[in-house]
Amino acid sequence: MSQQSTSGISTLTDGSRIIVPSKRLDGSERKERKVRPGYTPAEDVCHYQNERAATYRERLNAPKPGDKKYLPPGAAEKVKEAPKKKKRSRGKTKSEQYEIDGTARPETQLAEAESIEDNTQDKEKKARNLRKKIRQVQELKIKQDAGDTLIPEQLLKLDQLDELEKQLCALGL
Repeated sequence: MSQQSTSGISTLTDGSRIIVPSKRLDGSERKERKVRPGYTPAEDVCHYQNERAATYRERLNAPKPGDKKYLPPGAAEKVKEAPKKKKRSRGKTKSEQYEIDGTARPETQLAEAESIEDNTQDKEKKARNLRKKIRQVQELKIKQDAGDTLIPEQLLKLDQLDELEKQLCALGL
């Protein structure tokens, strides 16, 4: 027999595993039993240990002032740190290269093109909204001419017709 686990399973030299024979309290003997390959009893399974709980237990078991093994903080030998590796200089980076050349970076060129495109899309969207509001105001004006009574919010909308047209002209679309 070479090794015995905490559960009592022994590994033989040929690799097979057995539970060794033992005596019961009444004096009778238990037989030797073979253990299937790959079987791990619950007693042999490693349990998860929380790091915080482990450090807490270590502190509880750590030597206290007055013990022979106690060393005050800072009295322990300092561990030598490994020397830091120096970084190799690789020449100029792309951003430095663009600064020297005086050319614009490709990323900034793309960003500028996208911002111009977004700006035109925003203008078109605003123009659509203004046209819609103008159309609604014109419909309200037709209702008023037909003799329908308008609520105060609708009357305020009628007064905004000139402002909406000015805003549309200012967009230039």
